[in-house]
Amino acid sequence: MQLHETGVRVDEFQWRLERVCSRNALVAECQSLFPGESRVLRQMQLDIPAEGKTYIATCTATAESFEKCRPVFESVLASFQAPTPVAPGINWPGVGRTTAIGGLAGALVGLLIGVGRRVFNKGKPQAEPPTEEQR
Repeated sequence: MQLHETGVRVDEFQWRLERVCSRNALVAECQSLFPGESRVLRQMQLDIPAEGKTYIATCTATAESFEKCRPVFESVLASFQAPTPVAPGINWPGVGRTTAIGGLAGALVGLLIGVGRRVFNKGKPQAEPPTEEQR
């Protein structure tokens, strides 16, 4: 099944190589909107190759709160330690494929959580959103 067939809209997809904890990492960022959801999610995923494996860190928040969460994400990523590589060279196409698959998996988990919360909270009174002063 293709992503567009699921009804998920992905926008502003971009990727870049970035140094994370003294390693090259593939960083992918995008925004997504799932069918039936009103809030757009923003996701940043880092693929960090080490010891023949790829470590994946995914940071997801609503699009409007992502920048407020970014310092926490960066703090977590700064603490990451992976084994020292044994052999030089990285299979970047393989890392890119892993990024795409991991991003879709993370997005689907977010969708399932959102749908589950909606079903579980159906019929329950909703709390009022916080005012500017409460934020």
